[in-house]
Amino acid sequence: MSQLATRTGLTIYNAPLDYTCMPAFEDSCEASGQTIEAARHLGIEAVPDLWLHLPQDDLWFRVSSGVESTQRITSRIEVFWCHPEGR
Repeated sequence: MSQLATRTGLTIYNAPLDYTCMPAFEDSCEASGQTIEAARHLGIEAVPDLWLHLPQDDLWFRVSSGVESTQRITSRIEVFWCHPEGR
């Protein structure tokens, strides 16, 4: 996740479902009952599950589910931002 934040310039927030923050993400960790409700609302059934949030429109897009390479995740984010239909 640290590599992904560096490559994309995006802020990565950790929203654990077991209230345990990932090391190196304690400052950007949201460990509360709200994370459980958000996961239920988004249909998250397994972790890790990576989402892109556009706060201006309150839109959520699933980027990956399960363990994937940083390169694959970065490519998906780049396609979203660079492809005219993606925005």
